[in-house]
Amino acid sequence: MEYEERRNLAEIIETADLDMMSVFHEQLVEWLKYYMVVGGMPEAVGIFADTYPGVDFKRITQVQEDILQGYRGDFSKYADSMPRGLSLRLAQVWDSIPSQLARDNKKFLYGAVRSGGRGKDFELAIQRLLDSSIALKVTRVTAPEYPLKSFDDVDAFKLYASDIGLLRSMNDASPESILDGDSVFGSAKGAFAEQLVCQELAAYGFEPRYWTNANSTNELDFLVQNDRYVIPIEVKSGINLHAKSLKVSIKRFGFQHPVRFSPLPPRKDGDIQDLPLYAVAALAHMTAA
Repeated sequence: MEYEERRNLAEIIETADLDMMSVFHEQLVEWLKYYMVVGGMPEAVGIFADTYPGVDFKRITQVQEDILQGYRGDFSKYADSMPRGLSLRLAQVWDSIPSQLARDNKKFLYGAVRSGGRGKDFELAIQRLLDSSIALKVTRVTAPEYPLKSFDDVDAFKLYASDIGLLRSMNDASPESILDGDSVFGSAKGAFAEQLVCQELAAYGFEPRYWTNANSTNELDFLVQNDRYVIPIEVKSGINLHAKSLKVSIKRFGFQHPVRFSPLPPRKDGDIQDLPLYAVAALAHMTAA
């Protein structure tokens, strides 16, 4: 595909042209899969651009592994100037992210980092990862209401990597497992799909949060807001778009602009705006209108 054609596809997303997304959906999904393999690290993207269409995925994966190893080196580089044991806790928290995201309930569990682990053991390590921009934190809110920050529950959150390509390497997921067929959209219990949406929301200036009810029977994967209202977001990694929690929350909280991301083309399902996983930029365009 020539540069001009790729630029036109990007413009379709950036301008939230839902009709044209439907026309070019297969091509856009193909590029989405490439992005899920490569991610956004400049050197990895550079190799992709230089070698496409005969992409050198081996080199890209090696670059990603080198970056991850560099992170680990940085964790211990300044051990003498850090509080005792912090470099180890940084590595433990970072290494736990793939398994934390693989669970159905992706709430970060200190006990999943280390048996018997508590918040006070890892709070500083988590903050260092956030300050270094290699991790993204999504805080739970006690109520999905405007303004979201007023309802932050600081004791409950989800932790994501900052780059989907790095998460792929951390999971040891081969490029072929993502590029061949649709298996990636059902793998790792939606971890890749949520990672993708989370980092894209952050890239477009949103501060995503999430919500669960008291007994965690209903959950909204993400919540964002613009200057006027809250937008509930559900993320689907497969083609089954059953959305009980989203529909229940629409009735309970009166949401006017619910969104569901999935591998399928855009459509309207009652009050729900369905958008493809590659179209977070379209959400940003629509909420700014």
